[in-house]
Amino acid sequence: MRIPKFDRASKSLFVPVGSSAVAVTCRRGFFSAHSPGIMTKRVTVTRRLRFNAAHRVFNPQFSDSENEATFGKCNNPNWHGHNYTLDVSVEGPIDESTGYVIDLGKLGAIVEREVVDMVDHRNFNIDVPFMQSTIPTAENIVVAFWGILVPAVAPARLRRLVLWETENNYVEYSGD
Repeated sequence: MRIPKFDRASKSLFVPVGSSAVAVTCRRGFFSAHSPGIMTKRVTVTRRLRFNAAHRVFNPQFSDSENEATFGKCNNPNWHGHNYTLDVSVEGPIDESTGYVIDLGKLGAIVEREVVDMVDHRNFNIDVPFMQSTIPTAENIVVAFWGILVPAVAPARLRRLVLWETENNYVEYSGD
């Protein structure tokens, strides 16, 4: 028979259960039980946001015919728009006091403030300072978003961004 052991540092009682143990902790008169190590498990959570924006995909160094051949209807000089969907995934340990990696409402507010408010109902070519002198393809947009969001979501770790340009086309970026 295995005997429960008390760990003074964590103030937890480790009770044998099968081949492992469960930690029982008392805080402020409330008992909680968890398997040791669960709070060090890294979990990925995702928040989905939507915005609308316009752009023209063209390279100013190309001739009109080269732009037309390369970018097709996305090169329309009168712009075109999309109803974008952005999936923002962050990774981190589960906080023992909340059970969250990050509060998804707070994550949504961060992404709204740092990215969506800057691009929603705007033209990437004209109105978005961080896209100036960059061809506003979905690939370049998602990489720019990454650079903005990495420090904004700390201490959680930005794991992946998925930017849906249409229901059939999306780009994915993980920072590499």
